[in-house]
Amino acid sequence: MAAPIVGWLHGEGEQLAGRIKSTADAALAAGQLDLTGGDRRFDADLLGPVLGALRSPAATKVDAQMYTPGDVALALTSVMLGDVKQGQVFVDDTVGTGGLFRAAAQVVRDRGLDPTALTWYGADVDELAVAAAAVNSVLWQLGTNVVLYVGDPLAEPDWSEAAAQQKVQFQREVHALRGVLAALDLENTPR
Repeated sequence: MAAPIVGWLHGEGEQLAGRIKSTADAALAAGQLDLTGGDRRFDADLLGPVLGALRSPAATKVDAQMYTPGDVALALTSVMLGDVKQGQVFVDDTVGTGGLFRAAAQVVRDRGLDPTALTWYGADVDELAVAAAAVNSVLWQLGTNVVLYVGDPLAEPDWSEAAAQQKVQFQREVHALRGVLAALDLENTPR
């Protein structure tokens, strides 16, 4: 799901590499590691505002995209979660960059529970926003029970099942690839 954000890794050309380095240098100089390098990363959705700033005002209106401020997200999730328990499922049909995930994880932590013990389902029509949610899920340490989907949840009411199947298929492919790589490594090891 993070492919739209990391797709540049497969790009070619020194000009692209230079732009990427300049962007990374600017983020580091602006203090990005202060926000994501320690526990403060749990308090911020760095990618949500960035994605919003990069979108044109016309595109935002057409797609009806709105960034939910952190304090609003925290208030919503505090009420929504009620008596949260380990193993509970949290679903956001308009996940965007995952702002409600971040807030819910904060509520879970504040209540002495571990966010990795929950299952997180999120869907959005914007593949770049879902890619940002995937990256944020790692930054916020939500664990391996995160299932994301690119599509329209209103038109696809069974999106969570399709997303879970996609994740299982992806995990099978990764497992198979690891097996191939292990076999190749054994064959290349001097005996």
